[in-house]
Amino acid sequence: MSKPEQPPLRELFAAPALSGVLLFGLANFVGFLLVFGLNTWLPELMHEAGYSLGSALTFQVLLNTGAIIGGVSGSTLADRYGSRPVAASAFLLATIAIGGMAIAPPPLLMYFVVLLAGAGSIGTQIVLFGFVATHYPARIRATALGVTTGFGRLGAVTGPLLGGILLSAHVPFGWVFTIFGAIALIGGLACLFVPHRTVRHTETSLAPHPGTERVS
Repeated sequence: MSKPEQPPLRELFAAPALSGVLLFGLANFVGFLLVFGLNTWLPELMHEAGYSLGSALTFQVLLNTGAIIGGVSGSTLADRYGSRPVAASAFLLATIAIGGMAIAPPPLLMYFVVLLAGAGSIGTQIVLFGFVATHYPARIRATALGVTTGFGRLGAVTGPLLGGILLSAHVPFGWVFTIFGAIALIGGLACLFVPHRTVRHTETSLAPHPGTERVS
């Protein structure tokens, strides 16, 4: 007799899978923190850095333009090279770009850096959803996405709150960006340390032979 399947939540939080769901939750937390933290405070931070109000608003448009570019290109690359290296690399890009914002380069260079920051932070969230979806078998995929995205929504609350606390404490804008960049690095490490999971091809009609395995 075959072993009965566990309920999805119990399977997700069982010992072998627990570390994976916690790391995915952390990566989602970081992703949402960056999305909402940067979108909320970027104009204020740019204005504090000495850029004009018009430029500060342009930076926010570029941040979200970068998010579109990052989401599309990141998803395409993930299909070809796998979600793990692409998601981790995108978080690393965000770390470098947000760190570059901390030194307040000339406006034209800052435009480019902000574009990269949007691609590596907000755009990465799209890749991360795909990473979670392809990591788990179909029977628990929706539950895994719901649980890890739920963790992420805590980051959506924390991002604006963190930015507000730092600005209220009169932390220099450079240090604020440095802190956000360090948080992005944590997201990249979380993606790298998600344990590999062996998934049987029996869930797809394209399986060449029963029992053939792939590693995600």
